[in-house]
Amino acid sequence: MVAQLTLAGEQAEVVTSDIGARTGVSVENDVLVTRLKSSELAHTAIIWRLFFWLLRHAERNTIVHLHVGQFFTPEAVWLAAKIKRFRYIFHLHSDLVQSGPMGKFLPLHKRLFLGREINDAELVIVLNNELRQAVRNDHGYDGKLLIMSNGIDEDFFKITREPAVSKTFKLLFVGRLSPHKNLTALLEALSMIKREITLDIVGDGECSHEVRMLIADKKLENVRLHGRQSRDEVKRFYTTRDALILPSLYEAQPIALLEAMASRIPIIVTKGIGIEVTAQEAVLIEPTARGIADGIESLAAMPPEAQGLLVDAAFKRAEKHRWRALIGSYIDLYDEMA
Repeated sequence: MVAQLTLAGEQAEVVTSDIGARTGVSVENDVLVTRLKSSELAHTAIIWRLFFWLLRHAERNTIVHLHVGQFFTPEAVWLAAKIKRFRYIFHLHSDLVQSGPMGKFLPLHKRLFLGREINDAELVIVLNNELRQAVRNDHGYDGKLLIMSNGIDEDFFKITREPAVSKTFKLLFVGRLSPHKNLTALLEALSMIKREITLDIVGDGECSHEVRMLIADKKLENVRLHGRQSRDEVKRFYTTRDALILPSLYEAQPIALLEAMASRIPIIVTKGIGIEVTAQEAVLIEPTARGIADGIESLAAMPPEAQGLLVDAAFKRAEKHRWRALIGSYIDLYDEMA
């Protein structure tokens, strides 16, 4: 999004953690990026210096667009905003749910901190109506609340997929290894399938150890874990694999789903998640091992012409999520706040 804002002539800067990258200031895709020294606690990036960075750099007319998916960062922004008197947008990508050993503290965190940070925001952005209702009902927020979609960068629309040359059906999963991604059911489903199949798992998270142990226990030699990968590597996977699978128990609007639709890779996805993909755009599955296995078998047995119809319909849906079509609404929003 920030790259699109920069292209549109807006002044924007990204401040993020240095996990997986070098600490310091750099220009990436024409965007000024500051990576602050961070630590990882319970698979959460803790940007210890963020509060002090904001005290030094934020001014009264600064607008902070806060993307929220975990704790600590909202607390740092809220406290700095109280001191420096800047305004912030609270952009909630998904409802925070319990995961990992620290998850038992989440209800307390929501009650003591998250509601306060939401209610003190200049406005709140969510991805769907379910999240909108949660913000209203669970946190009592009565301020300005907008539903705004995630966007897809243009380079995913330019991907040229390689034709299949192997009888092996090559599955791909891209995302955080969290409980709600339902990877245990996916791995169980693979053990039910008789055809030649591989699964590449791209991502990291609190379930990585559990996933490794399950792969070893079930002797799934056809499953490969790749960890966190660069943007270019992810695009390479979209180019060379036969289908993307997202067996999640719930989602708000998964970026991997949007990117796959733009990349013209066939999709297997749980019913009723994300952007409400239809049966004309993807193979829809129940989030059980049997349901996942049936979905994989269904797509693998589908003739190329039928797969092509799914891909074409999904691509048309993805075109509505191009950043170039969405970025104007964000610029209008910032202009209104300014």
